[in-house]
Amino acid sequence: TRVRVGTTPLVIKEIARADYLVTVEKPGSVSAMRTVSTVPPMFRGSALQDLPDPLNLHLLPTSKSVDGMVYVEGGEYRLEGWSRPSDRAVRLHDFLIDRYEVSNRDFEEFVRGGGYRRRELWKHPFVVRGKTLSFEEAMTQFRDTTGLPGPRSWVGGAPVAGRENHPVADVSWYEAAAFAEFKGKKLPTIYQWEKAARHPLSRAVTTTMPWGLIAEGMDATDRANFLGKGTLPVDSMPFGISPYGAYHMAGNVAEWCRNEKEPGFATRGGGWNDPVYIFGRTAGYPAIYASPTLGFRCMKDLSITADDQGAFALPATDTSPVYQPVDDAAFAEIRKRYEYAHGPLNARVIEVVNTAAWRREKIEFTVAPGRKALAYLYLPSGYQRPLQIIHFSPAGDVVNGWRPLPASIEMTLPAFIRGGRAVFSVAMEGFFDRPAPPDFIDPDTRSPQFVDYVVTQVTELRRGLDYLETRKDLDTSRIAFIGPSAGSWAGVILTALESRYRSVVFIGTGIAPEDVTDVLPTNRIHFAPRIAAPKLMMQGLYDEDSPLKSHAEPLYRLLREPKRLFTYEGGHAPSTDVLVPTVTNWLDETMGPVQH
Repeated sequence: TRVRVGTTPLVIKEIARADYLVTVEKPGSVSAMRTVSTVPPMFRGSALQDLPDPLNLHLLPTSKSVDGMVYVEGGEYRLEGWSRPSDRAVRLHDFLIDRYEVSNRDFEEFVRGGGYRRRELWKHPFVVRGKTLSFEEAMTQFRDTTGLPGPRSWVGGAPVAGRENHPVADVSWYEAAAFAEFKGKKLPTIYQWEKAARHPLSRAVTTTMPWGLIAEGMDATDRANFLGKGTLPVDSMPFGISPYGAYHMAGNVAEWCRNEKEPGFATRGGGWNDPVYIFGRTAGYPAIYASPTLGFRCMKDLSITADDQGAFALPATDTSPVYQPVDDAAFAEIRKRYEYAHGPLNARVIEVVNTAAWRREKIEFTVAPGRKALAYLYLPSGYQRPLQIIHFSPAGDVVNGWRPLPASIEMTLPAFIRGGRAVFSVAMEGFFDRPAPPDFIDPDTRSPQFVDYVVTQVTELRRGLDYLETRKDLDTSRIAFIGPSAGSWAGVILTALESRYRSVVFIGTGIAPEDVTDVLPTNRIHFAPRIAAPKLMMQGLYDEDSPLKSHAEPLYRLLREPKRLFTYEGGHAPSTDVLVPTVTNWLDETMGPVQH
């Protein structure tokens, strides 16, 4: 319901705690819309801020407006977050940026306007795998499923019916840049993109989104399309808009930017199949690359300037460190730190959800005297018992409490459950499903407290394995560990200590250069060579979170045989059509096919 609340300057002393969309209007100026939440974000039981920030808006005169674009104030800007690709500060001029991602309907205007025939729109040389293509050769690369000019997923020179208002995807950087020329605009630099996208209230790179902080227990997918089910209309999810009123700058599709970044150009924002934290990363893809999760939006300068506005080429990271693990005698002492008592589990099923494809059980069990844990077990329908088991350790969006564990499982692993394997996962302390106590403080990774923290986590995972051994309907001689991204962090330690795994899969992970300072009993450099089970590492060639060369390859070198590295054309999260057949074939090979 739209309600007029007054004339600025305005103070509202009493208002219900909720999320609001506030529209500010003034004759002769472009209206501006912002999100305001009066619900204080909570962390460890304490409010991170008591009241919403005041709204101070500079409205753009209508004489300078462009239909479908929002106004972003300039000023000095430095990229935020520990993973930023540059520390340089850039003086930005005022600019406009598209309110919405470029839609299929928008892009169809470009196609119908002869965009693929007009050489003057294509300003950049076409380079594919080191070879420069002519205009005619390049245009053969930009064909839809029927061979007509257009995005790779279009059919017959047009978008799929009913998806006209979805973001255009499956377009290369060259096509995005040509479209921008067609509209008299440009692609944004990563500085312009982030200034328009990121809320100024900052606590950490992965917790500050366009609308503000992701509070503990807040499901970020209520505001941004990281749902893993495909794109949504460009004008959906209004409560996820950026501070300047731009929609879907987090999720839906990742977006091409103007900066060069090896092996091509930068992208920002993350796509519908990515974990939430990818919003804070800058990826780099070949200019010819196209994906169902990658689209773009455009910007327009409000002043003529010779400044690059942050469009400089981003530095490459080409180092691949070699790490040296401790010897067997030293590791034997480390292993002693992880010994635990196999006391009574006192397990009970506290909730059951049945669907046509599976039965989901929520289980409570004792991990230590006075300490209980939660776990979820998915049992596929219509398959012979006992069932093979996938022990799943989720990515950082679950680890940090921004997405419920069942939502992650049902987004990532449904094909494996439908294929006849059970899935089991322990909800660790700090997950959405099991909040950390109010007095918890993340320990320094170089401290003795961090050792206690990691030992507790690994023990809970091992107690989960103890529980599996009590189930007659499960085949505990065939357990596979699967850990995407952060799920592989404890997974490297766990699978080195445990002999109960028949197969191990790590996805989008590695050892970061900063990990070398982790305290000895938790340092994965020393655990990786001790994993005995066959190991599969899946890694995107353009992984923006755990780059192949600097993170994944050092880990892979530490692993002993049998092992396999599978690289795919993509970023941090593999697409379903890559993930499912690759992992299924690996599990069939290492654990045997599922018994029907």
